[in-house]
Amino acid sequence: MQRRIKKNIKRLVFLCSGLLCAGMLTSVFLLFYFSRDLPTIEQISSRQVSQSTKIFDRTGAVLLYEISSGQERTVVQLENIPKYLKDA
Repeated sequence: MQRRIKKNIKRLVFLCSGLLCAGMLTSVFLLFYFSRDLPTIEQISSRQVSQSTKIFDRTGAVLLYEISSGQERTVVQLENIPKYLKDA
């Protein structure tokens, strides 16, 4: 009786380790599959972002017009972004 229990435990451990290996291999495959289209660091750092055109008055203090093609974007330096937004 004990011999049968030990044999079944060995089978269960072998089965669980096989399932664990299969799950790990599947996870690695899915990681590579879904990350294949991600841009490289060089592509991200050299990306050109289109910005809206801003026309100010002659003093440069009053914004008169903002011309954009549907997307209003303004590049902001990292030091000008509030800390709570960086932490988010």
